[in-house]
Amino acid sequence: MTAAGTALVGVGEASAAGPAPASGQRAGRPAAPVSAQPTQSMINAIRIHHYNLCAGNTDKCGAYPDALVRARNLVVKHVVADKPLFLSLNEVCKNDVGEVVQRIRDEGYNVDSVMSVTTQHNQCEDRGGDYGNAIIYRSGTREDGSKHDEPYPAGMQQGERRTMLCVRLRTDVGAIAACTTHLAAGEGVDPDTPKRQADEYKRQATVYAAGRKRVLAGDFNKDQYDYRTPHDEAGELYPTFEPGLQNLVSGYVRLHPEEVDAGVERRDKTFPATAVIDGELRKITPTRQIDHIWVDDRGMVIKRKPICDHNGEPASDHCYTMGEWVLGLPGTSRHFTVKPCTVGSFGPVSRQTELIPPTSGNWPTTGYVGFYSCLNNAVNREGGLMNIAKDSDGRPMIGWRSAMIAEVNEDPLRSKHYTTGHTAFDTPYGPAIWATQYQFISAGTQARWVLWNLATNRAYKQSDWHPVCC
Repeated sequence: MTAAGTALVGVGEASAAGPAPASGQRAGRPAAPVSAQPTQSMINAIRIHHYNLCAGNTDKCGAYPDALVRARNLVVKHVVADKPLFLSLNEVCKNDVGEVVQRIRDEGYNVDSVMSVTTQHNQCEDRGGDYGNAIIYRSGTREDGSKHDEPYPAGMQQGERRTMLCVRLRTDVGAIAACTTHLAAGEGVDPDTPKRQADEYKRQATVYAAGRKRVLAGDFNKDQYDYRTPHDEAGELYPTFEPGLQNLVSGYVRLHPEEVDAGVERRDKTFPATAVIDGELRKITPTRQIDHIWVDDRGMVIKRKPICDHNGEPASDHCYTMGEWVLGLPGTSRHFTVKPCTVGSFGPVSRQTELIPPTSGNWPTTGYVGFYSCLNNAVNREGGLMNIAKDSDGRPMIGWRSAMIAEVNEDPLRSKHYTTGHTAFDTPYGPAIWATQYQFISAGTQARWVLWNLATNRAYKQSDWHPVCC
């Protein structure tokens, strides 16, 4: 293992049967660290937030009004800091929306809102009466005065009345349909009902988008694998509504069926974030990932970890989720880091990919690979600038890839490991990703660094197995 700033021994080596380092790629000490802090978003790098405020949960938030205050404070804090194009809200009272909008404006970020009323909730009696879903969006971006505010068909309604809400927003890379929903859950609800609602949500949002890009956010009240269906030869499992979409929420990781059946967990969770223990509302570690931000499967996504409390105190029973959808890179480098980090004698370090903004066109053509220190956020480039590989249609192979891959010297039938990395680069042996492999054993998760040859679909190890963290 290495620290950021010290090259991995043998990192420039590979089996004679596998991909050698690309031009400029070499062993030795990487370049000096460069900043890995997120760059300021532009309108073509769309930041999107989602939060279930918990105003409809009488047993938790309703009985603990301080938690609802903290939930509203959390919204204001992160919208003002991150300035998303829009925020999807579920379980919100009319006056909650008004208060949050005004406070955000008072902090200098101009926003407007639209609400879908699902019912008159008794918990909203002193907060405007109306209860439901809302979208808070950047002022001046509304394409027209229309909105799609529709209940699900009668045959899909069970328990609380459920609706979907969409508006059209302008960006520098075209208009989008920004949508939110809160799907069915609760005692007596047929497990198939939210699945049918999810498919209807996608169908109606697509019609309303009328060719525009789509964002489908919300509390789906189901873990991603509750919607699973066999999808491809590798046996990966996708929600039925996923084809054509990708997820911004960092908790979303595709697992192999064997991993799902074995109870493997490698995801940030979003629910429940609180529980009543000994008569007090307390923070707990979430066990499910039911909050999603789905966007069209184009461009790149930058995922962020859910935020599950406000300054260390319990807020909503859901975590606050957000991510960034890049549709044409602004003029700054972008860093993509594989986590969890690998822990060695120098502390936690992970693989990272850096994409260099193009001098012309929308997409980068070059980049670096290297290491990211999970302790001090430093990035170290390993070797020189490399060319990004292109697929058979001439498109740059940019984005996250994950699959169950065997190391070249291991049994391909018995030793496949979850392998993930960002962006394929040209090598003399075909396109390759500087990736990370994870294995799940009784002692806990371990990881190693590999070179993943996409031409042979085999991995060439560059480090031994180490524990993970962070």
